Amino acid sequence: MSKSHLVRKAALAFIPAFFGFQTALASEFELPLQNGRNQFATLIGVGTPPQWFPMLLDSGSEELWVPGPRCVACDRDNKIFQPASSTSFAFQGTSEVPKVAGYASGEVYYHEIMENVTCTSLSSNHGGPQGSSTVVRVPIGLTDQESPIFKNMPFDGIIGLAPSKSNFVEALYASGKLHTRQMGISLLPGKTTMYIGEVGPKKKVTWVGNAAHEGYWSASNARLTFIGKDGKRQEVRGGPFQVILDSGSSVTMMTPYLQRIVKNSLPCGAELSIEFYNNPTDSKPLFKHDVDVFVQSRRDHSKGLVFGQACDLDLMQLQGFDDNTVVLGKDWFEQVETWFSWETDSVGFVAGKQ
Repeated sequence: MSKSHLVRKAALAFIPAFFGFQTALASEFELPLQNGRNQFATLIGVGTPPQWFPMLLDSGSEELWVPGPRCVACDRDNKIFQPASSTSFAFQGTSEVPKVAGYASGEVYYHEIMENVTCTSLSSNHGGPQGSSTVVRVPIGLTDQESPIFKNMPFDGIIGLAPSKSNFVEALYASGKLHTRQMGISLLPGKTTMYIGEVGPKKKVTWVGNAAHEGYWSASNARLTFIGKDGKRQEVRGGPFQVILDSGSSVTMMTPYLQRIVKNSLPCGAELSIEFYNNPTDSKPLFKHDVDVFVQSRRDHSKGLVFGQACDLDLMQLQGFDDNTVVLGKDWFEQVETWFSWETDSVGFVAGKQ
């Protein structure tokens, strides 16, 4: 989600999280997370010795970046990466070529380097030492300029986890520290975890083909349905829909055009069903889950990002995408444990709490 293909982000917020050991592991690695009001993140080290930064986990973008020394306005409590303090720092061949990553809240300009990334107390399910550090070498962006809004964010950088060839998961696999290129994210109550590696045998995951886009994970043959006033299930016109699974977005997003269709179609307070299919002609969905799209109460509105009456939509506006696009953000991950597979180029969903 950068360069010419950007998943537009909703407002960002974060509570720092730290790695820790868990038993009964469901994958090769488990990284416990802490859920903020609108986002979730974890702590990683950059360089040797590690310089630590709270990082937003984002399945809807490709880049990994931290504040760089050229960005004077980026200084947040001295949280700027210092290349001179790292023995593993190295320039990329295209280090001086400026790059940009864009988000709804703003954008960052950066140049790319090669550095070590350290994850402390990464719990292993393959017999390795528990609580040890895992180090991989990846391309990292050092920001030269950031939009002013990022200065007020409590995280320092972003780890892009879209299906590109140079991200953190691919680096773990290439280094031989990961057997299977899969990743899962859960923000279910009492289960805020990022899984890396092969799905454990006790988990039942329903897989749906990815829409083959390196900038984000998505499913392209989805339908939106609802129960009408007559009590019968109806389909929102305009499908099939492309559904983007974006852990870096705060809430569900649709284009203004699609929001009008949904608002005019659904009875007030009705739930919207997201149905996933591998083929648009299939009659039975592989996976279905209901989401709340109406503001039930301004006072009790969980995100505080959309204000309105009970029958107003609880959605953020999506710009720059086709009208059949839906972005499912943090709200989705709070309800459905979601997996991503580089091996089979697919996205997966776990029913219930397994």
